[in-house]
Amino acid sequence: MTAVWNYFIKATGMQWVQSNEIIGVIQSWEKCTLRRRAKMIWKLIPFAIWWLVWLGRNDCAFNSKVISSADLICKAKGFMFLWDLRGDIFNGYCFFDLLNGWEALMVG
Repeated sequence: MTAVWNYFIKATGMQWVQSNEIIGVIQSWEKCTLRRRAKMIWKLIPFAIWWLVWLGRNDCAFNSKVISSADLICKAKGFMFLWDLRGDIFNGYCFFDLLNGWEALMVG
C-alpha cells in the first residue's frame, strides 16, 4: 500500500511523511500547496485509497484475491474520475489522460 501512496505523492513533487493515523493524514493532507485543479484532485486521493483498502481487504478475505499496486493505482484514478463525472475537476479530460498523464495533470 505504501507504493500506492508514494505514487500519488511523487506525482506532485512534494515531500511527505506518512502519518500512521487517519486524522493525521487528513490534517497534513489539507496543507498542500498545489494549484486549483491539482488541489481538488489531491483532496480525493486519500478517500480513493482508503476505499480501495476496504474493497481489497474484503476481496482478499472473502474471495482470496490479491491486487497489484499498479492495479490499485489504476482503480484509485478510476474512482476519482467516476466520483467527479458531474463535477468540473476532470472537465476536458478523459480517463485515458488520468492513466497516462497523471504527473502532468498534478503539476500543470
